[in-house]
Amino acid sequence: MMTYLGIVGYVVLGNSVCANLLDNFSEDDQFINAGRFFYGVTVMLTYPIEAFVAREVIQNVFFNGEELSNIWHYSLTSAICIMVFVVAFLTNALGLVFEINGVINATLLAYVLPGIKFSSNSPYPIVPSISCFLLT
Repeated sequence: MMTYLGIVGYVVLGNSVCANLLDNFSEDDQFINAGRFFYGVTVMLTYPIEAFVAREVIQNVFFNGEELSNIWHYSLTSAICIMVFVVAFLTNALGLVFEINGVINATLLAYVLPGIKFSSNSPYPIVPSISCFLLT
């Protein structure tokens, strides 16, 4: 169903559709403005979860998983928030950032991680590594 709608939308509208679907509508449309508002709220509510993951990774990599003091905890959290804030204000369009992020994550998920998992479960680790290399 979604594929059909996508194909029909592309055939009818062509390249005149913006990448952000909410930009295709008028700024005076109250329903679309409500959708924009709730989308912004969703992004704001997911940011703390992403900052938590980043802080935990930094803590495990650089501090060997030790519990941080309150000063380090707040300093690290503030540094993460400031870095994201600076990138957000210096970037006009995040399309390139999302493309690079998608390429890196897609490559890891599609090619690297399955090969590593398959190699770790095999009694002959060299054979799966070669077969995964040849298949990619």
